[in-house]
Amino acid sequence: MSAPLSETNLQKIRALLASKNKIGAIQFYRTCTGAELAESKDAIEKIEGNTQAVDLPADKLNEINQCLLSGNKIAAIKIYRSACHTELKDSKEAVDRLERELRMAYPEKFSEKSGCVSVLIAMVFLADLAFYWIA
Repeated sequence: MSAPLSETNLQKIRALLASKNKIGAIQFYRTCTGAELAESKDAIEKIEGNTQAVDLPADKLNEINQCLLSGNKIAAIKIYRSACHTELKDSKEAVDRLERELRMAYPEKFSEKSGCVSVLIAMVFLADLAFYWIA
């Protein structure tokens, strides 16, 4: 398992990719994260595939990132649409790419949702406990 990338290092990787230096980006990724070659190559290819076509102003990108980190994807899409003047479908796809990139760079900042099954199990447990207590 490799260490997460800082935003600064992610920007350096994007710059290396923009200058057509994929090997340099892979080497830099390995240096930053301690990942093996195959893992580094896969990660760089994901980053390369997720680079955004439209340049966002830094303040808007930060706003979108904050929305994504707080679980408000709809607000992030609205911000992207207004900043880039794109269609809804294109904005959603771009925000999805940004979210994947953000999850890859900062996996610890995204909590896994427990889902309905956990709630159902808790409710059954509480009902069983209440039944046992009453009887």
